[in-house]
Amino acid sequence: DLLRHLYYLMITCTETSSREEDAFFEYLGRNLIWMTNLPRVSVIILNWNGAGETISCAESVLQALINGRALMQSHELLIVDNGSDDDVELLRAWCNSDDRSHTQLVSNPENLGFAGGMNAGIRRALEGGADFLWLLNNDLLVDGASISNLIKFSRLNATAAIVGATILDPIS
Repeated sequence: DLLRHLYYLMITCTETSSREEDAFFEYLGRNLIWMTNLPRVSVIILNWNGAGETISCAESVLQALINGRALMQSHELLIVDNGSDDDVELLRAWCNSDDRSHTQLVSNPENLGFAGGMNAGIRRALEGGADFLWLLNNDLLVDGASISNLIKFSRLNATAAIVGATILDPIS
C-alpha cells in the first residue's frame, strides 16, 4: 500500500500545490523507516502429537507471511516438535517439501512442556537474527492479514514490548 501511495503521489506531484507536496514529503518522512528498516519475523508453532492440526495452522501462517512480505525483511516459520511419539516424520516431510524453504522443524527429544518447547524455538529464532516473534499453539488458523496488522501496530506503537492478536471463534 505504501509503495502504491508513493507512486501515485509522485506521478501527481507536478499537478499539486506546494501544500500537497509538503504533505507528501511529511508522509514520506514518517514512513521511510518502514521501507529501510524492515523486521525479520519468526513464527513459532508448538506441536505435540498433532501433525494434522500443526500442518493446517502452518499453511495459514505461510499465507499470512506471503500477504505481509512487503513489511518484512525476511521471515521464517519454525515448527517445534515437543517429543511427539509418531508425528515427526510427517512434519519433517511437510517442512522439507519444495515450496517451504523458509520453514524449519526443531525437534526436542522429549516433551519440555509449553515453556520449554517455545524456548527452544525462541532460541533458534534469535540465533537467526529475528526481530519479531509470534508464538502460536497448533490448534488455530490465522487470518491472512494478521501478521501485517501486528507489524503495522508494533511500528506505530514503538514503546510496546509485546503485541498480541485477538483470538476469534469462527463458529460463534
